[in-house]
Amino acid sequence: QWVDAPPSAAPPPQPQVEQDMVFQWVDTPSYGRPAAHQQYLQAPPAAPFYPGMESHRGALPPHPGLDPHFAAAQGMDPYGRYPAPAQGGYPLFDQSGGRRGQGGRQGTQATGVRGGRQGMEDKGRARQPASGNRQGAAGDSAAGGGGSGQRRSIEPSADAQTAAVLESMGTEGLRSTLVSILESLYEDRIKPMANYVKGRLKERSTPEPIVKSFVELYSQHPDLFIVQQPAQGSQTDEATIFFVKEPDWFKGWIDIDSADDPYPEATWEELAKFLDGEHTFAGGRYGMARELMQRNLPFLSSLSLGEVCHMVQLAIQHRRLIVYHRKMLKPIQTVLCQQPPLSPANGNGGAAEGEEIKDMDDLCLVLFRMLIHHPQGIRLCRMKQMIKHELCRKLSEMAFQCTKLIELFNQEPLSTTFVLDTENDGKSIYVRLGDTEKFAENVKRIYKNANSAEAKQVGSIA
Repeated sequence: QWVDAPPSAAPPPQPQVEQDMVFQWVDTPSYGRPAAHQQYLQAPPAAPFYPGMESHRGALPPHPGLDPHFAAAQGMDPYGRYPAPAQGGYPLFDQSGGRRGQGGRQGTQATGVRGGRQGMEDKGRARQPASGNRQGAAGDSAAGGGGSGQRRSIEPSADAQTAAVLESMGTEGLRSTLVSILESLYEDRIKPMANYVKGRLKERSTPEPIVKSFVELYSQHPDLFIVQQPAQGSQTDEATIFFVKEPDWFKGWIDIDSADDPYPEATWEELAKFLDGEHTFAGGRYGMARELMQRNLPFLSSLSLGEVCHMVQLAIQHRRLIVYHRKMLKPIQTVLCQQPPLSPANGNGGAAEGEEIKDMDDLCLVLFRMLIHHPQGIRLCRMKQMIKHELCRKLSEMAFQCTKLIELFNQEPLSTTFVLDTENDGKSIYVRLGDTEKFAENVKRIYKNANSAEAKQVGSIA
């Protein structure tokens, strides 16, 4: 842009320059001034639109400040644009203000100019590629947004996956696999309920489609297997799978939950010696039994996996050799050694830390106070949390050599002092106060102390 005044004398005529910029007035011109004395602005930068989209200037009316005489002299149209150059030319700026050489290349390979050869008459058609580009972009966006759906549709369905696996295995291969899985449970003397069959399939790295539909697959071979659905009102809701013809070597099923203990005392002594150490077992009783079998312990060599599972269950419920601790099975002595000291270490009676309940009399006192607050009863599953929250005390059944909280209420004096009621079809167990007239003398004294302590607390608050 000129920064000094133009000379008073008219400059010599200049040859017409090729289009390299678009001229536009920045002031309101007077028709009497020579055209060469006008001030110019350099061509505007390329429009910041997507390639192939028209500038907004193409839709505006003629600029009111543009000198029509200058425009006509320069061969411009009323919009201040030059017509399209002759074939073979290549302008620095296209007529829509877009970038050079972008958009519409397929339609202008012969001329190299976007918008075609028609000049301004094709203005409407020149906007069509922009609309097409927008539609194309929208289509691409929709295609991109729906890409996951397309990918999901490309992935084979579960039925297709199962069919592919079955085709690769063949009928005889599938039957052999199903027989082998069920036969292994017969050897272990573990009743082949659906949960155990599924677990054994996973242990053998059976293809996932087979694992997901194993009950149906067993049902498709009635000449080999019997799929027994659970009876109405039974405690289990899973099917059980048997052989049509029981193997000759089969010795019968082991009732893992049975309280009967047919195992020699010497075997228990050896197991207790083995557990006298830092052992931790994952996977519940079945996982612990599997690990014991994998260790090839001599005192368990004559037992099947089902019998070892039964021993683990007895060790938890009756022998008290192992307990569940933080979702793991551990020797009970190991867990007890990890417990904090029973006596509080600070001067405020351990309220901040939560003093642990240390004996049956202390537990009775705590339960009496809790039932004064909740006369309708306390849910057994929430008892520990409620005691900790309301009285700042900690209850651990392992401190009383119990593996479950409900076992604690089978011991005296809790069994004759409190009542366990079941609700919601046995799904909820509530602890409620028993008949106070039948309490033992020492329990009556504890009950009186609990009422006195609550009365003092209410008086101090008042």
